[in-house]
Amino acid sequence: MTTEFFNYYRGRAFHPRSVNSAAAWTATSPLGYYNFPLQQHIDKISPRPVLIVTGEKAHSRYMAEESYNRLKDPKELVIVPGATHTDLYDQMNFIPFDKFANFFKENL
Repeated sequence: MTTEFFNYYRGRAFHPRSVNSAAAWTATSPLGYYNFPLQQHIDKISPRPVLIVTGEKAHSRYMAEESYNRLKDPKELVIVPGATHTDLYDQMNFIPFDKFANFFKENL
C-alpha cells in the first residue's frame, strides 16, 4: 500500500506544492484519519441508495465490502477487475463512468 501511494503521489499526481507530493507528510500526519471511526454511523446512511466502487486489487477493498455488508438496500458494490485503489483516481480505463452515470440518473 505504501509503495502504491508513493508511486502515485511522487509520479502521476506529483505537484511541488501538494502535501502528498512534497514530502510534507510525517509519520503522525494522518493520525486524525486513523482515529476516525469510519463505520460508526453507517447505519444512518441506509436505506438511501448507495454505490460503492473499489478495485479488485485495492488495499481498501475489505473496507468497501464491509461497508456494503452493513448497509441496507438499495445498494450496489462494483469491484473493478485488475484495479488498485489509486487506479480509480485517474486511470480512465478503470473508472466505471457508466455505473456512476446510471446511479446518478436513477437516484438524483
